[in-house]
Amino acid sequence: MKINSKTVFVAVAFILLLGLWLCNRKGFKIDYIKDGSTVVLRNGTEVRLIGVSSTEQGKRELEDLVGENVTLQPDMSANFDAHFLSSGDVVDAYLLLDDNNYECINATLLKKGKADIVKGGHLVDSLNNFLEYSQAGNKNREGKPTPIVQKIDYSTDKIELPQYSPQPERRHNAWYKDGNQNISMLEEACDYNLPYTKMFANQLAGRAQGIFSIEQVCEIFDYCYKKWRYVNDPNGQDYIARASESISASLTGDCDDFAVLIASCILACGGDACIVYANGSHGCHAYSEVDIESFKTNKDMSHIQEVISSRFSRYSPSALATRKDGIHTWLNLDWQASYPGGRYFQAEEKVFYTIIDGHWKCSR
Repeated sequence: MKINSKTVFVAVAFILLLGLWLCNRKGFKIDYIKDGSTVVLRNGTEVRLIGVSSTEQGKRELEDLVGENVTLQPDMSANFDAHFLSSGDVVDAYLLLDDNNYECINATLLKKGKADIVKGGHLVDSLNNFLEYSQAGNKNREGKPTPIVQKIDYSTDKIELPQYSPQPERRHNAWYKDGNQNISMLEEACDYNLPYTKMFANQLAGRAQGIFSIEQVCEIFDYCYKKWRYVNDPNGQDYIARASESISASLTGDCDDFAVLIASCILACGGDACIVYANGSHGCHAYSEVDIESFKTNKDMSHIQEVISSRFSRYSPSALATRKDGIHTWLNLDWQASYPGGRYFQAEEKVFYTIIDGHWKCSR
C-alpha cells in the first residue's frame, strides 16, 4: 500500500490532537480518603470538596471510590491549574467521576444524606446546579440545607477578649474606582488600634513573644486560616467588614474581609502591611502581604523559609511568593495560598494599598 505525505500528515495530526485531548481531561486517581470531605490523589495532591461537611458516613462513601479516575472541576476563583498539581498541593474543587461526569461527587454526598452543605464552602460556589443538587438531596430530610458556621469559643483557645461593642456607622464600606477613596475605606476597616482587635492580635503573636518576627506572622496566619469560614457578601453588593467585626463574627467573611483581618493583626503587632486588590480572568480578589525585609539575615531568606516550612505541612519547597518594592520585600498572605508565601493569585491588574509606619499609600 502506498502512503502519501498527506496521509502521514493527517495521521500525525490525529495523534497529536488525541494526545492533547487526553492531557486536557486533567484526570487523576483517588489514592486514599483523609476524611469525609477530603481526598488525596495518586500524585499527592490533597483535594477538599467544596460545599460539603466532613462526616463518617461521607468518609465511608468516599472510600468506595478509592482507585477511581476523577476529574477536578475548579471553582471559578480557585487559584490552580490542574495540569501542574503535584505532591503537597492543597486545592478546593468539585470531583467528577469519569463515568458520571454530569454530577460531581460533592453533590452526590449531599443527595445521599452523607454530608451537610457548607454554603459557599472554602471558595465562592460557581457550579450552577450545585445548590439544586443539595436541595434535591434534602427532599427526604426535614428543613432546607443551612450553612455550617461554628461559633468560636475563644476562651477554649485561651484568648481573652472584652465584650464587643458595635462601632459607629462607617462612611465607606465597599471598594471604589478611586484609590484615595479606597484608602479611606481601608483606614476604617483596619481598626488595629481598637483594643478589641489589638488584644486579639497580641494574644496570637504573643505565642511567639518578642519583637515582631516571622514566627509571629505564622502564628497569626495559621490561627486565622484554620478558623476562617467563607461567607459571601449579599447578592449584588460589596461589603468590607472591619477586622473587629470579623473577629466577633467567629472569623467569617469573604476574601477582602480576610485580607483586612490579617493586615490589621500585622499592623497591631508593629509590622507593615499591604492589601492588594487584584482583577484577572478568575474575577476579582483581595489579599494581604507583610513586609519581611527586617526578618532577613544578611539579606538571606533561609531563616524565613525554615520557619514557614517547619510550621506548615502544605509548604512547597519552591521559592516563597514575594515581591520587591524599593527597600521593602512583601510576603504573600492570601487565604487561598494556604500558608505564608504560597502562590500568588494570578491577575492582569493589581492595586497595592500599603501602610508603612502608619501612612497609607496607593500604587499600581
